[in-house]
Amino acid sequence: MKGIIIVLSYLSLFSSILAQSIQSGYVLEYKDANRKTTLANVEIMASNAGSTITDSRGRFTLHFRTLVPGDRIDLRRVVKPGYEILNKADLENLHISNHNEPIEIVLIRTEKLAETRRAMISNATQQANIQFEQEQCDLRRQYEQQEFDKQEYERRLKAQKLAYEEKLENIDNYIDRFIHIDLSRLNELEKKIVQLVQEGKFDEAISIYEKNNHISKLAMLGSNSRKLEADVAALNETRKQMQAEKTELLLSLNRQIDLLRMQGGTSNLQRIQQLMHDIAYADTTELEPFFTYGRELRRNAHFKEAMKLYEDLERWTLLQNDSIQYYRARMFEGVCLYKRHRYDEANGILHDALVNYVYKLQHAADSRPYISDLAYGSNIYGKLLCKYKNYETGHDFLKYGLDLLRKYRNPGIIDYDTESQYANMLVQAADGLCRSRYLNDCVQASQEAIHILENLYDAKPYLYRVALASAWSTLGKSFFLLGDGWENQCEDAFWTALQYYEDGRSYNPEQYRRRIAECRMSLGDFYYSRQRLNDAIQCYEWSLVVWTEEQRVDPWYSEQLNAACCSLGECYYDKKEYDKALDYCKRAISIHPDEERNHALLKKLQSKTELRDELANEQGQEF
Repeated sequence: MKGIIIVLSYLSLFSSILAQSIQSGYVLEYKDANRKTTLANVEIMASNAGSTITDSRGRFTLHFRTLVPGDRIDLRRVVKPGYEILNKADLENLHISNHNEPIEIVLIRTEKLAETRRAMISNATQQANIQFEQEQCDLRRQYEQQEFDKQEYERRLKAQKLAYEEKLENIDNYIDRFIHIDLSRLNELEKKIVQLVQEGKFDEAISIYEKNNHISKLAMLGSNSRKLEADVAALNETRKQMQAEKTELLLSLNRQIDLLRMQGGTSNLQRIQQLMHDIAYADTTELEPFFTYGRELRRNAHFKEAMKLYEDLERWTLLQNDSIQYYRARMFEGVCLYKRHRYDEANGILHDALVNYVYKLQHAADSRPYISDLAYGSNIYGKLLCKYKNYETGHDFLKYGLDLLRKYRNPGIIDYDTESQYANMLVQAADGLCRSRYLNDCVQASQEAIHILENLYDAKPYLYRVALASAWSTLGKSFFLLGDGWENQCEDAFWTALQYYEDGRSYNPEQYRRRIAECRMSLGDFYYSRQRLNDAIQCYEWSLVVWTEEQRVDPWYSEQLNAACCSLGECYYDKKEYDKALDYCKRAISIHPDEERNHALLKKLQSKTELRDELANEQGQEF
C-alpha cells in the first residue's frame, strides 16, 4: 500500500507542467454527406484554457496556460442553441498539436439529428418485427411437422422472444453511433453501408463488410509493417500512411461490430467475438485491439480465454519494452483470476501490477487513456481485499478508483456509455464499501450513482434498470447497517429497488428473478430485525422458491438456499412454531452441514423439543 500512496501523488502532477500552448480550430455545420458550412457564435470551453467564441468564419483559438504539445485537450463545453455535436468520437481523443494542426468540430441541428434517429429506429424496428414474425412462423411450422415436441417448442419460442427483446435494446443503444457519423469523411463503400443501416437493412450491410474482407487487408498491412522495418529510410513516411489506413480499417470494422450488436442474436454475438479475435491477431503491432478483445471476453465471462490473451500480451509488451501496457495486461490477468475465484493468485498479481502501473503512468505523455482501466483494477482489488476482511486497505482502493473517475471524467461532452460506466463503477464500489462497513462512503456513492442513473433511465430505461435497482438495494443495505433512525429510509430503498426489478421482470424474467430474490432476502433481514416476522417470512419464502428451483444450475444458489431456510427457521422459532422451525433447520443442515448459523439454531431448538417431549410425557398432550 505504501508504494501506491507514493505513486498516487504523481498523478496529481500530470497536468502541472509550467508551459503555455496555443491551439486553433474551426466549427462546421453538417448539412449532408457532401456539404458542411462554417458556424459562428459557438461557445468553446476547454480545461486549462477558459472559453472562447467562434468568429464569423467559424474559427477559434484556445490558449492553454500550463499544457504543452502532446497533452490531451479536455473540451468541457461546445454549445450553440439548437445544435448537437456530430463528431463526438473525434473530440474525445484530442491532443495539442506540435504543428498547430486545427481542430475540426462538427455540429448538426438538433431536429435534423432527431429526425434521422427516428427514421433509423423506425426502419430498424420494422425490419426486426418482420424477421421476428418470420422466425415465429418457421418455428411454428417445424413444430406442426413434429420436428420436436411441445416442451422444446416452448423453449425455442421463449429464446426467440428474449433474442427479439435484446435486439430492440441493441438497436436503440447502437443506433446513436451511426447517426453521429460524418458521412462526408467516408468513402463511397462506407457511405453505402451507412445508408443501408439507415434503411434498417442490416443483413445487406453486414454482407458488404464480409465480402470486402477487412481482416485480410488488415493482416496484409500488418505483414507489410513488419517487412518495412528493414527499410529505415522509407519507414517513417510509409508507416504514417499505413497507420492512417489501418485506423480507417479499424473504424470500419468497429462499425461492423456495432452493426452486428444492433442486429442481435446469439450467432451475431459469436461473430462479434470471432471478429474481435481476428482483428487483434491480424496485426500484432497494434496492442489496443487485444485489450478490446479482452474486454469482450471478460464481458461474456470467458475468463480462461481472456487470461490466455493477457499472457500473450505480457510477452509482446516485454519484447516491445512497453512497460505501461505490460502492467496494464498483468492487471487484467489479475482481474480474470479474481473472476475465476482464484483469490490468492489474484492478490499477488493485482498488487504488483497496480503499484507498477501507477508508477509508470507518471512518465506517460498522456495518462488519460489508462485512467478508466486503472480505476477498474483498483475497484476489483479493493473488493478482493474486503473478501480477506482487510477492510481498511480495501476501502482505500475502492475510494481511489472512484476518485480517479470523478477527477478525469468529462460530463460536458461525455456520452451515455462513459457516464453509465462511471455510474456502474459507483454501484460496484458502493457494494464493496457496504461489505467493508464504510457505510457513509457507501451511502454517498450509492446516492451519486442513483442521481446519474435516474437521468439515464429516463432516456433508456431497459439499459439502466438493473444498475439503478442495484444502487437502491445497496443503499438499503447501508441504511440497514446504520441501524436505528434509518428504518424508513431502509424500507423505502428496498421497495424502490424491487419496483425497478419488477418493471424489468416482464421483459426478461430469467435475468430478474435472481436479483429480486436477493433483494427480498435483504428486505426480509430488515423485517426480521424489526420483529415483523410475517413480513420477513413472506420475503424469505418468495426467495426460497427461486433458490430451490435454480439450485441444480449453479452451486452459488445452494448458499442462498441455506440462508433462506435458516432465516425461516429463526422466524418460526421467534413465533414459537418450533416444529416448522425444526423442519427448516434440518433442511438447512442437509444443504450445509458445517454452517455455524445452522447449528446455533439447532441448539436452541433442541432445548425446545426436549421440553415438548417432557411435557407430552407428563401431561399426555402436545406442546
